[in-house]
Amino acid sequence: MGLSSRTRSIASRALLAGALLWVGPSEAALAKGPGHGSTSCSGFTVSPDGTYWPATSAALQTALDCAPLGSTIILGTTAPYVGSFKLSNKSGTGWITVVSAMAPEVNSAPDLPPAGVRVGPADDAAGALARIQAPSGSTTPVLSTATGAHHYRFIGVRFSTDHWLDTLVLLGSNSETSTSQLPHHVAFDRCSFAGSPTDGTKHGLVANAGQGSTFPDDQILVENSYFQDFKDHTHDAQAILVWNGWGPFLIQNNYLEASGENVMFGGGDPTIRNLTPSNIKVYRNHVYKPLSWVGLGWSIKNLFELKNASDVDIAGNVFENNWIEADQLGWAIAFTPRNQDGRARWSAVRNVTFQNNLVKNARNGFDLLGTDYTHPSGPLDGVAITNNLLLNINPSIVGAPPLSAYPEPGQMLYLINGPRNVTVTHNTSFQSGAITFSNISATSGFVFSDNVVRHNQCLGTNNCGIAGGQISNGQLSAPTAPGDPTLQQYFTSPYTVSGNVMFDGNISENQYPSPNSFPSSVTFVTPDIDLQTGLTSSPDPDYSIVTGDGTTPGVDWDTLKAAIEGVVQSHSQ
Repeated sequence: MGLSSRTRSIASRALLAGALLWVGPSEAALAKGPGHGSTSCSGFTVSPDGTYWPATSAALQTALDCAPLGSTIILGTTAPYVGSFKLSNKSGTGWITVVSAMAPEVNSAPDLPPAGVRVGPADDAAGALARIQAPSGSTTPVLSTATGAHHYRFIGVRFSTDHWLDTLVLLGSNSETSTSQLPHHVAFDRCSFAGSPTDGTKHGLVANAGQGSTFPDDQILVENSYFQDFKDHTHDAQAILVWNGWGPFLIQNNYLEASGENVMFGGGDPTIRNLTPSNIKVYRNHVYKPLSWVGLGWSIKNLFELKNASDVDIAGNVFENNWIEADQLGWAIAFTPRNQDGRARWSAVRNVTFQNNLVKNARNGFDLLGTDYTHPSGPLDGVAITNNLLLNINPSIVGAPPLSAYPEPGQMLYLINGPRNVTVTHNTSFQSGAITFSNISATSGFVFSDNVVRHNQCLGTNNCGIAGGQISNGQLSAPTAPGDPTLQQYFTSPYTVSGNVMFDGNISENQYPSPNSFPSSVTFVTPDIDLQTGLTSSPDPDYSIVTGDGTTPGVDWDTLKAAIEGVVQSHSQ
């Protein structure tokens, strides 16, 4: 693969200051090949300051093998690097940066957007991204890691396959027995991860990496990137999946598209005993299932799920579109500890904050599971759901299969098997069914305060208000009436239900603790959601109530608008 004339011309420029930037060899020197005026390392040019320009797929692997830490590998953009490439474990200091020749870090006239700006299909079409592509018919990831590989940064690279793969990019071997064997310090910035448009791909990025507290500055970073076509007819597919990495993880400002769980932590038993992915930050992502997938048989599950995770902050995201087209009931967000295969009973979900997010167009809202009921597990303990808007929960999606089993659709919160220490405050929810529905054992440490939610009318069903009942094999028995009967049955005292506005119901306020407000309706301007800019108006609900913390109940519109401004991907289908 040769370098384009534009790429070659970049080398003759004084680019930017610092280790990344180099006045490279002349056109004549490049034509002669490596070794003219610089050292050589079998197939690629080496500059005096450690900048490498691999011209072929083989040369790229050689560069990844030979380049010392602190080096920069600059990739051409005219033709793909085809192969299954591996990151080596090296000693030394600094990072190896693998960067598109069109990136502003190495090009004074770049096509790639600057740091902090998410890439999309238009950037790929413009030739801004270098391409690393799976060979035809291959079954291995396009990128994987040696044991303990570390300090690799990718900028402006597109990873892709034209056929089904189990995993596109794999960090870790999934056979480690010690955290010291895990990859660490790995970053993807302004990259594209593309599964097969026709066949799908099961996993985009499996990020089983990070050595936790071993290094004070360790981080597995995915930012400003675009994930598409991670979908499968028979398996759960994810854009990002972690089950055997320690972290810390930062996932921010990405477009994340997948049929199963768009993002999931857990879902497989770690090979490292007592490992729980930890210190997870998920900020300002558009987590999306295209409605063009409805009825095509892709296995649809959740938008975001935690099965084994600790210390998680989820903020400023837009979670959009979830329906029933598999063996689940369309929950947008699932916090469900699972000892997945029965060998990791320490699996738990602890200390989760979900704040300033928009959840829209989903059959159900949150699924909160206290403990795994298939294999022994740790608990769901410590969840704070604050200042979120749930919009159009239980939409009518043309082509989506109907739901004919319990729990019924349109629920804000499904509490099953005794979650612990769940706080839900200052949220606004437009859902068609129950506010909460409880099943199996009681929730402890429950606080539900200062929210504005639809109560919904109880007309021959208890899919309304704060309700409960026993569900087995999709059938409901022993239903409890909304309000105090359910609270006494399914919530361990003390619990708090106060300061809420529960509108559009047909119940009496004496069925609930006080103080709460139960208007039959409210004059409530449905939020004007501009998908490019976020909320464009601040609705003013017509009710007179001040909460215990001195504020009005429900979501703070201005805070939410600022949090999700610019998050929605303009290239969504």
